[in-house]
Amino acid sequence: MDGRIQTVLRALAENGQNGRTALSVAELARSVNLSASRLLHLFKQELGVSLGQYWRSLRLERARSELGSSVLSVKQVMYDVGFADETHFIRVFKKRFGLTPGKYRLTSNSDSILQVNPTRDAVGSNKSR
Repeated sequence: MDGRIQTVLRALAENGQNGRTALSVAELARSVNLSASRLLHLFKQELGVSLGQYWRSLRLERARSELGSSVLSVKQVMYDVGFADETHFIRVFKKRFGLTPGKYRLTSNSDSILQVNPTRDAVGSNKSR
């Protein structure tokens, strides 16, 4: 993989852990000495998804983790991971994981009591729902 893309991936991962402040494409591109358009093209070429899709995926994974392990409200988790519109957040979360954030929290809190189907891949196989 191109070293510049690896640098961008590290920056996105670090940024995702440090809060909701989004890095702009221009900032990321400057950090690896590329134009914004070249970075977007190279990113898609290397990973097969757009930088925006990748960033949303990281934020949704962080939301899922926070919903399963914190007592923060769904709305606070939504803000913490960088979503501003609750309807949009619920829609993309449900599309990704097959459950609304609230239902996911209820399910994840009962996982210690109920056995979850281990063949169900909550990350990618629920796209038809």
